[in-house]
Amino acid sequence: MNVALYYLDGCPSCQPALRNLKTALRLEQWPEDVEMVRVANASEARRHRLIGSPTIRIDGADIEGPVAEVRGYAFGCRVYTDGTGTADWPSVEQIRQALQRAWPRHLEWTSGAALRAPPARTARADALARTGIKGPPPRRPFNALRQANWPESTRHG
Repeated sequence: MNVALYYLDGCPSCQPALRNLKTALRLEQWPEDVEMVRVANASEARRHRLIGSPTIRIDGADIEGPVAEVRGYAFGCRVYTDGTGTADWPSVEQIRQALQRAWPRHLEWTSGAALRAPPARTARADALARTGIKGPPPRRPFNALRQANWPESTRHG
């Protein structure tokens, strides 16, 4: 499980966010290992998909979920909302909810007799992913193709 906190130099919200993150990890009984990722400029902000500073990601997913990505990426401050108001860093409860949502994904990777690595991606799969093509169209059985071209009187079943 990878927990990362992305921040800008001099961000006043970074330390309170880190404090809340470690508290949430402790309450959920997760290791308090947090990868601190410093973002130095706007191009790094785009590369890291920084929504603003601080941004917390669990296994690459933002703690506010996919809806946060809609806002776009920014080299600046971030505002979190929790339904009751806004803050410059996420609350312990927001982080705990994100950790609880991430737990089933974590179990998928660690279930079974031994830890399994994700399936290896091939160069073809990477190329298809970049183009957005999902793969070849589904195949119909050979007989169905052949029967579709037969005259109506000779079709079977």
